[in-house]
Parts: sequence; C-alpha cells; structure tokens
Amino acid sequence: MNSLQTKISLSLILSFFGLLIAVLTYFTNNYFHNKSIIEDRYNLASKEITKKELEFSNFIKEKSKYLNILKDSTIFNEYLEDKTIIKNKSNTKDLFRVIFESDNSLMQLRFISKDGIENIKIYRDKNTKIEKFTLDEDLQNKEDRYYFKETKQIPQNNIWVSSLDLNIENKKIEKPIQPTLRLSTPIYKDNKFEGILILNISTKEFLNSIISSNEFKISLIDKAGNFIISSKNQDKQNLNWSKYLDKKLNFKEYQPSFSNSVLSLEKFQDDRIFSKNISKSVLTPEGLIIVLEPFKKSLVPFDNRTNNYLFYELLIILVIAIPLAFFLGGIPASMVSRLVKANERVEESDFALDQYKKAMDESNIVSKSDLAGNITYVNDKFCEISLYTRAEVMGKPHNILRGETSNEKFEELWRTIKNKGTWKGILVNRKKNGELYHINITILPILDKKGNIVEYIAIRHDVTELVEKTKVLEKILREDYLTKEGNRFKLLEDIKKSKKPYFALLNINSFSQINDFYGHVVGDRILKLISKRIKNLLPSAKYSFYRLYSDEFAILCDKENKDEFVKCLTAISNDLSSHPFLIAKKEIFVKVSVSISYENKDNLIASASMVKKLSKSRHEIVVYDKTMNLEKVYEKNIEWTFKIKKALEEDRFVPFYQPIYNLKTKEIEKYECLIRLIDENNTAISPYFFLDIAKKSKQYLQLTKKVIETSFEYFKDIDKEFSINLTIEDITSKTLSNFIIEQLKKYNNAHKVVFELVESEGINNFDEVNSFIDKVKDLGCRIAIDDFGTGYSNFEYLIKLNVSYIKIDGSMIKDILVNKNSEEIVRTIVDFAKRQGFKTIAEFVSNEDIFEKMKELDIDYAQGYYIDEPRATITLENKKLN
Repeated sequence: MNSLQTKISLSLILSFFGLLIAVLTYFTNNYFHNKSIIEDRYNLASKEITKKELEFSNFIKEKSKYLNILKDSTIFNEYLEDKTIIKNKSNTKDLFRVIFESDNSLMQLRFISKDGIENIKIYRDKNTKIEKFTLDEDLQNKEDRYYFKETKQIPQNNIWVSSLDLNIENKKIEKPIQPTLRLSTPIYKDNKFEGILILNISTKEFLNSIISSNEFKISLIDKAGNFIISSKNQDKQNLNWSKYLDKKLNFKEYQPSFSNSVLSLEKFQDDRIFSKNISKSVLTPEGLIIVLEPFKKSLVPFDNRTNNYLFYELLIILVIAIPLAFFLGGIPASMVSRLVKANERVEESDFALDQYKKAMDESNIVSKSDLAGNITYVNDKFCEISLYTRAEVMGKPHNILRGETSNEKFEELWRTIKNKGTWKGILVNRKKNGELYHINITILPILDKKGNIVEYIAIRHDVTELVEKTKVLEKILREDYLTKEGNRFKLLEDIKKSKKPYFALLNINSFSQINDFYGHVVGDRILKLISKRIKNLLPSAKYSFYRLYSDEFAILCDKENKDEFVKCLTAISNDLSSHPFLIAKKEIFVKVSVSISYENKDNLIASASMVKKLSKSRHEIVVYDKTMNLEKVYEKNIEWTFKIKKALEEDRFVPFYQPIYNLKTKEIEKYECLIRLIDENNTAISPYFFLDIAKKSKQYLQLTKKVIETSFEYFKDIDKEFSINLTIEDITSKTLSNFIIEQLKKYNNAHKVVFELVESEGINNFDEVNSFIDKVKDLGCRIAIDDFGTGYSNFEYLIKLNVSYIKIDGSMIKDILVNKNSEEIVRTIVDFAKRQGFKTIAEFVSNEDIFEKMKELDIDYAQGYYIDEPRATITLENKKLN
C-alpha cells in the first residue's frame, strides 16, 4: 500500500510538474512569438529614428553654410571695416541677395551690430513672397532679444540653433502660420565682437517630410511633452504646436497609459511607442524628442493552431519530465542562473551591435581594407554610389576609386592612419562609369588588444550636391550677371593674389543718355558688345577683365611693362570711339574715359577712382600721381562735412526765395525755396559748395526737413504758391515722406505747395514715387519736374509721374540765343507740354533778350536774375515786366 501510495504520489507530482511545464511552454512560446514581433518593430523604429535624426542634422548643416559663406566673404568683411562707403554697402547688398535667392526656404537674413541695431535685413513678404531689402534705415534694436544675447555668448565659429517655433513677434503668431528655425553665428574682427549674422528658415516643408512615414505616426515634442508637430490627429483635432496655439494638450495627456514610461530622454521605450531625445544632434534649447507609433498593433494574439499541439506537448513533457528532472537536479541552480544571465548579456550585446551596424549601413558608405589598402568589405551603399559590384572591388586597392585628389593629400592620409590616427577630409572619387563624386570621409585604424593595426575602416558621406551648389554660389559671387566677366569681388581677390599689379578703370561716357534714348534693353546689349570687344583686344593672359558697375569696367595686369599697359589701353579707347556698335541697323558711338594707377595693392582701386573725374573732363587717359594732391580734395570734403554738421547744430541753414514770373499775366505768382548756409561772417553760401557733400555724409535729409519746416512757417500767412526741391532719395525715405505728410496736414497749406522733383538721377521704382505723389496730390499739392532736358530726362517720366509743371533746364536757356540745338530742344519740350496740358517754366532767365525769347517760344513762366535774385525775405508787391 505504501508502495502504491508512493507511486500515486509520484505520478501526481510528475503530472503536476508536467502540466506546469506545458503551461509555461505555452506562455513562453507566446512571449517569444510576441518578442519577435517587438524586435522587428524595434529594429524598424531604430532605423526610422536614425534616418530622421540624420535628416535633421544634415538640414542644419546645409543651412549653416550660408552663414559661413557670408562670414568668410571679403565683401562682408570690407563692409564691417567701413559701413559708410557706398560701394561696400552696394556689394554687401548684392551678396546678401544672391545668397537669399539661392534658397526659397530662407525667410530672413540679417546682420545685427554689436550694439543690437539691425544694419542689414533681407526678407520675404509673408503674402506675396516678394523679397525686400533694407540697409541702415528704419531698422530695429534687437539688443534685448534672446537670440542676440545667446549668440553673443557662444565661441567664435560656432552656430547657435533656436527652438522650433511659429515666428512669434510681439507675442503674436504671424498668419499664415510659418514654422521657423533660427541659426546664428557671432561675427568677430581682430578678435573683437562686431555683431551676429542670423538666418530665419521656413521649416514647414522640412518638418512635413520628417513626420512622413509608411510605418509610423510620427510626432516631435519638447522635453515638457508639448507637441511641436505631429502626423496624428485626435478626434480630428490638429495636435501641432500645442504650446504656441494654446491647445493645452501634451503627450502625457494624449497617451496617459504610458505617461510614466514613454518619455525617456535617452532610449527607446515600450513595445508600441518608441521615443528618443535627438537634442545632441539638433542642439535646440527646448529639447527635441521624436516619438513613433506604429500604424498596426504590435502584439498579435498567440496563433490558435498552437493549442492543437498542447496535448502532444503534455505527453512528451510527461515522458521526459522525470529523467530531465533528475538531470537538472544534478546541476547546481546557481551555476545555471549564472550561465543564463551571461548568455543573455552576450545576446543583448550582439543585438545592439547589429543595430549599430544596420544604422551605419543605411546612412553611410562603408568599406574596410587590409594593411596594404586592398578592399576586404563594402556595404550596399558603397555599391549603390560607386556603381561597382562587390565582386569587382573585393581584393582590389582603394585607388580604383581615385578621382582628382592630389598626391600630397593621399600621402598625408596614409601617414596619419599608419600612425594610428584618424584622418578626416573631402576626397574626389570616380564611379565605374567615370563620373566624379565628392565624399566627406573618415578613415580610422582598427587595433587588436596589443595595439597593433589589423585593418582600416572608411566611413563616407556623398556630399557631391553640396559641393556643386557651393561651386555655383561661388561662381555667382564672382561673376557679373550681364557680361559673365569677373565682378568687383573677383577683382579684389585677384589683386591680393597679384605680384606687381597695374590697374585701369574704364568708364563709358554719357551712357545714361543711351539708356534714356534707346531704353535699358538696348543699353544692356551695348554693354555686352563693349565687354566682348574689350576682352578681344586684350593682348595676353596677363590681362584680366572685369565689369564693376553699370557702365564701369576694369582691367588688371600683373608683371607688365608700363608702356605696354598704356599702349593696350590707348588701343582699346581708340577702337571703341572709332568703330560704332550696330543695333537694329543703327550705329551707336561710345567714348571711354580711362584712369590708371600703379600704386600699391591697398590703394590701387581708390587711386584710380580719384582721377576718374579728371579723365572724363580732359577726354584723355590719366595716370594717378601723388603730386596731383587729390587727397586735398578729400580733405576739403571732410572739412565741409564738419561745417555742415556745425551749421545744423547752430541753426544756420535758411531758405532764400526766388520769384517765378507769369509771362501771360505779367505778375509774380510763385516762389522757389532755395537753401543757403549762413557762415560765421553772416555770408550766404550757395548749395553748390555743400549739397553733394551733405548727400555723401548722410546729412542731406536733415537739410530737406529744415527747408520744409522753415518755408511752411514763412508762407503760412502769405497767399502765394511756393515750391520745394525733392530728390528721389527724399521721396523713398519713409521717415522724410511721413514727415512731409504730417507737415502738410499740420499747416493745411497743400493748395499752395509745389514739389519739384530734381532730375539728377534716374527713377527705378515708379510705384514707390507715384505712391508719394498720389498722397500729396490728394491733399492738394502739385508736382513739377526740375532740370528737364538733360541728364536722366525722359518724356515717359512726365506721363508716368503726372506732373503739373516742367522746369526747363537752365543750361539750355542760358545759351539759347547762340545754340540752335538748345532752341530746338526747348521748342520740342514746349510743344509736348502744351499737348499734354503741362505748364512750362524757364530757369536762368538772366537778361532781357532771353526774357523776350521765352515769350516768343510761348513759355508760361520765367525764373532768373533778370526777374530777381533769391532773397531771405519777399515783398508782396508784384513786379511787372514789359
């Protein structure tokens, strides 16, 4: 009985253990079945996150290149040296525009000086996408902005990356919503902080590509759990930008069941949701976390077919349970535990290494070689880029890929890695079909435990597209857009490289008249033909040719005889003046002024520019000579700059009033307000001596304001029309144009005011000028065009500007009695004016004969010393002339 009880007990015990093992087997199989699915999902998520992280990193690197190009450019550094030089500002403006136009994702590009003032700003209008540019005018102080403070603190040559936000200004979100990333870098000159360059980038398209996936719903969140952008909607509610749009929904609220485990900052989590902090590669201050949710359920119920095998498993387990139990009983439990744990650690390490290898193979071109440089391994990316198969490259030396890299660079490479160092650089490789491509490569030796090199591994990135874009950009920076010759930037580079340079400036005389008469399309064709002819007349490769500005060219020669240089320029000048250009069956002659300098490199261009006006006035080639004392002219300019500043401070600028006589009614009906400087001796100084200097020294707008204020006050109780001169610069200045409107409304005198537009410069933006004219005409003002008949005169201007008066230039009036051409031009202007309904005013009427001629030509008004000279005060008595 005892034996039977023992057998029954043993059977029950074995049955219990067999059943237990069967159940454990069931759940174990289910666990490993699901674990396999989880691992697949984990591998896929790991691959996806690595890919997105690399895309983010490459995006920031690609956009940072624009800041580095600007920071290293000669043009921008010249601007930093002297921001008042017009050419420096113009070149900097062109440089900023070229960079801005090369990438449509750029929203703003700015330079903010060390005191926080915006000096340069180019941006896109949020509605029309029109690029707008401002330079040193109406710009804001950004000293208290966080991006200025933070960029100022980072080391030189570093890039600061902002948070991703919605371009919030003054606590308002711009519409339409435009996700923005800011990149900035500090600017130093001679180790002194000069300011920051900052780039605003539209990330809308880029972020949409980041959250695009066939396997996962992807979200970007910050370290607080707020949504930045997401491809997942909850109840059709957009989760994007929850922090900025006050949606009050973060990831923990969206996924409450995983709120304690999902938001790890360093690793992937959970079997259904994966996340990783990618701030180390993106460097955003908000902490950027990428979250992946699979579209399909990760866990699949255990296959029902498995249940059919449970009975058979139970029988098998019962059969082997006893011997297995005796066998296992003979092994110490602690030893089994240690072996299991060790095996798990090995499996985890192998698994992690496998993931790293997969991630590297997906995003990099990888190869290995033996100590002789023969290839022992290549990944799929290597074959995809090089077009070689594995069989074609295995065992072959790496120089099978060699492109156009110098021997010196390869010698340095081998020297570095043989000394157990890591070599990094850019190489040019050649594909199987002969096509060249650029790679950013890192090569490092693999060492054994004893420190001996056993093989080399090379990790590459294809940077061909970036290199090509850089080449195109560099070409644009150095090439004139019209003639395709070198520009000023290229000239400055070539001067630095030269040994013994000679330099010449070539200016096309009166080229503006060609533009006015034939139009800018013909003008551009003439410039191309001039450029081509000069290029063909250069005698050798020693001569380099450039187009600097609209009608200004330059020639640089290195190591040439002075006589030969002058001989070459004389031949070019004679050829251009003696052989006309044929456009639309019309012969167009041009003459060129040539100024030469043999000075040192630093003074080469400046010295040639000094004698440019002298060359034009003498109609001959002029060589700069220090004995000319041209520097005294510049000293005189500086002296006048201080005189103007002091006179403004002491309120010594006043308007004088010159009468304008109606030849029909024989009465003085209006006055022109003309500025004078009263010197320390109480003498009135003509604007001839100071007006140009005032423009160059940025004091001109103050003078215009002074004339407007004083004249408006003077005429407030005088019922006479009066006119004030305005330049295009006055009109396009927002500050001054707003001031004019304010004064007109304050004095309520628009019906007495005539604004004379000075015809000394061409009008490039009729929309802006007409906008001002419409505003003042709506208030009751009238418009006159001054100095018409020379310079930039154009009958089309008169129609476009809808003027009331035409003031005929005094240079034609004063010699009209002896110059038939002047008389014919005046007759043409008067005839045109009458047909268009404009009134005409003749200036410089200095004697009775000219006065009578004006009546004969049927001109409406006369102005000049014969009528009266300008005076500080006027009398209300009409002067009648018979």
